[in-house]
Amino acid sequence: GDVTDPGGALGHGVATLTATAPPVWPGGTTASASSYHAPNTGDNGQPRSYVPGNAIDGDTGTFWNDATPATYPATLTITAPSAVSLPGITVLSNSDGVPVDYTVSTWNGTAWVTQAAVTGNSAIEREVPFPQPVSTTQVEITVTQDQNTPQGEYTRVNEVYPGLVPPAPSVTLDFGQDVVGYPRLRLDGASANDPGLELAFSETTQYLTDVSDFTRSDNGDTITPGTDQVAVPATPETW
Repeated sequence: GDVTDPGGALGHGVATLTATAPPVWPGGTTASASSYHAPNTGDNGQPRSYVPGNAIDGDTGTFWNDATPATYPATLTITAPSAVSLPGITVLSNSDGVPVDYTVSTWNGTAWVTQAAVTGNSAIEREVPFPQPVSTTQVEITVTQDQNTPQGEYTRVNEVYPGLVPPAPSVTLDFGQDVVGYPRLRLDGASANDPGLELAFSETTQYLTDVSDFTRSDNGDTITPGTDQVAVPATPETW
């Protein structure tokens, strides 16, 4: 992502993070899948669904989850009400369910055409460019291998964006040792739409992901869904 003066996060100036708003599918777009997991209460005791539509709802906190671990291929099909011009797509997955190997195909009116093949992926957010822009009403992602996690090899896709979206800007602070206390953020302000800021913590950078090692939501607390989140106001604030 676009980060200016990251040292500002340590009090040496002001760190500025600039994100690009992702494109959205046209109204009436639907999603279907080869399977999806039954609803449950998730890891934090709160009701959660895993329907295919979660992958196009614009909410990065929801995701499509296939029904059975290590069962391939797992497919997600997105259907728009009218043709969309796509230079590629961006797949946002889950820190404990990253699709490793998959193909992306588009519908040409009579058949599926493979536009890209991804292998050995480990990125939670992955831009998948096409050889050339394609006008299509349907996109299909076919997963043939997932990340192996303690929960099993599930396919998890939080969002599929109709276009190429640069990764969200981020700053990693490594204190070099265990520290005791709590963080205090002095926010200088943001654009008027109150953009979100997520904070995740880990004892080591080896295990640092977009979800903290342990958060209040792991105890069933509804304050945060897996990590601390801040809606940054337009005016200065201390969090």
